[in-house]
Amino acid sequence: VSDYDMPTQNGINFLTTIREDYPDLPFILFTSKGSEEIASEAISAGVTDYIQKSFSNEQYELLANRISNAVTGYHAEKKRQQWKEAIETAAEGIAIVGADGEYLQVNEAYAAAYNESPTTLIGTNWQEWSPKKEITRYHEEILSTLQQQDQWEGESLGLRKDGSTFEQHLSLSSLDDGHVCVMEDISERKRREKQLNALHDATRTLMQSRHKQAVAEKAVSIAETALDQDINALWLYDTDDDVLQPAAIREKGKEVVGDPPVYTGAESLSWKVFQ
Repeated sequence: VSDYDMPTQNGINFLTTIREDYPDLPFILFTSKGSEEIASEAISAGVTDYIQKSFSNEQYELLANRISNAVTGYHAEKKRQQWKEAIETAAEGIAIVGADGEYLQVNEAYAAAYNESPTTLIGTNWQEWSPKKEITRYHEEILSTLQQQDQWEGESLGLRKDGSTFEQHLSLSSLDDGHVCVMEDISERKRREKQLNALHDATRTLMQSRHKQAVAEKAVSIAETALDQDINALWLYDTDDDVLQPAAIREKGKEVVGDPPVYTGAESLSWKVFQ
């Protein structure tokens, strides 16, 4: 709290000096100088509040209230800034959603799952980034749980601008005027799980095969369906001729390379890998 008229400097100069080291510190100018010019100069310099002195005791009650409000606002802003920094630096995707469903704050990790920047999502409604069935599910199932228990956790689908979807794990927590959403993109994990399950099933299929050719045909089929490798072939070692003979190849492989070659030891990379 500073006066305006002082022996070596005025209140505006003092405010400027304070701001060099404490840019956010609340500063109240309490002065008998009441010109519009001073008030305008104080506001331009970044004063928190401006109070003109009077001859009544009520001015001190007013000053006390203004100090209390300034300090409360200062600490609230510090908390908001700390919360914002925590969100921005978190590895998890975090978003603050308002009561109307609008994104108020989104960190990089959250936006990256949608292949977007935070500025693109902020100001939009979360329903724009969700398939219709997930919006229906939210209103019919999730919202009631969130209202009763203040939190909900489960898996959902996110919708990107190009129309593609991705699997996500969500943790929702209620706020007075909205909710916090913590999101993890689990699409890659789900893809690996599906691959492992497919390979597990394929192993049983291979074990039921009785002939080498049947094993070879099923192996290249598995590589295409379970591992998404549509260009693949399989060679078996011929002990009589000491070569690798092609045993099976997928159609896509035939389109690319034609008839698969026989591999021998003559400068053949495949032969070296086999050895």
